[in-house]
Amino acid sequence: MSYRIQIVTTLPGPFLQQFYDAQPALAAQPYAEQLQALLVESVGWSDAYALNFRAWGHEAETLIVNAAPLQRQWAKEHGLGDAIRQLRLLEAVDRMGQITRPLRGTSQVHRKRLQAEIFLQQVKRYRPDILFVQLQTPLSGAVLKAARQHCRVVIAQLASRFPAYSDLFDIFDLIITAFPHYERFFNDCGLRSVYLPLAFEPIFLQRVRARYGADAQTAFDAVFIGSISTQHRQRLHWLNALADSDLVDIWLSFDGPVDPSGLSESLRRCLRPPVYGLEMYDIYRRARIALNSHPEISGPYAAIMRMYEITGSGALLLTDERQDIADLFIPGQEIVTYSHITDCLDKLKYFIDHEQERAKIAKNGQEKTLSAHRYAQRAAFILEQMQKLCNC
Repeated sequence: MSYRIQIVTTLPGPFLQQFYDAQPALAAQPYAEQLQALLVESVGWSDAYALNFRAWGHEAETLIVNAAPLQRQWAKEHGLGDAIRQLRLLEAVDRMGQITRPLRGTSQVHRKRLQAEIFLQQVKRYRPDILFVQLQTPLSGAVLKAARQHCRVVIAQLASRFPAYSDLFDIFDLIITAFPHYERFFNDCGLRSVYLPLAFEPIFLQRVRARYGADAQTAFDAVFIGSISTQHRQRLHWLNALADSDLVDIWLSFDGPVDPSGLSESLRRCLRPPVYGLEMYDIYRRARIALNSHPEISGPYAAIMRMYEITGSGALLLTDERQDIADLFIPGQEIVTYSHITDCLDKLKYFIDHEQERAKIAKNGQEKTLSAHRYAQRAAFILEQMQKLCNC
């Protein structure tokens, strides 16, 4: 049986800002052109699920619900004139800066309402069998509940902080999560949930080669690309130590307010601006070693996309020890793990100095990811779950 699957996702706000700032004329281009330009950047899961659902014989489309110019263009092309006028008014309020500061709170409320209105129209017109929602969307529980009227099944994927929905049972038929402790919690509460690790999409590497060239000359001994927030207290201490070692190039984004006093002087000096998608993958493939540190919300488990992004790109993954890491990669053969900051620095220095050993483990890690941790396999598993739900 063939399904119509509508995938609901978001992209990082700073990425969207720099993406449209770099090509302002794109915001006036057709919806399909804007969407394709955004998806080609390969940020997050991008179009990985849509590509693989289609490869399995299903219809699939991706919605990027927080890309304002993209959504505004969809509204324009589908005759939502009132929403367009209101969005333009809100943009004018934003451009006027200090003069309109008292209106900012009100404008945010209206913006979310219009965002929800456009999203619901997209679902209503597509009429998916399955609505597949990444639970980092700004959409409220009430909006997702309203979307249920226009589809058969609503499935969520969760690999981030716990959602702030009080009505999970009324919204989702299934929650897919990369966190084993979340899976247990949801099932204990009577909500159907299954565990599924995150993955890597080989097509993203093809896009990197098309943009930056097939030959990747090594440019970095070791790199970290990621973020810090109030959920990354341990990571911040770790990053300070990496910066003090002067061994690692660091690209960092700040998710929400971060106490600047927690950043060491050496970390502030070495910070590079955040990178996303193809630019990030190109850095990984030109690095010998790429490091990872899990956030506190992952508990004792290996549950972060960075592991697959690094190994899939061909760098050696040096990551913190996790209770279930051996279920995903063989430590010492496909990746390298560390138990504490000193151990991390010792292993970092060792593998910088032992290139042959580093290259062998990195090659094994890439082969493992490209054979066992691809979105094609994750999509097949999700389709099995969809079939069970649709046949109920």
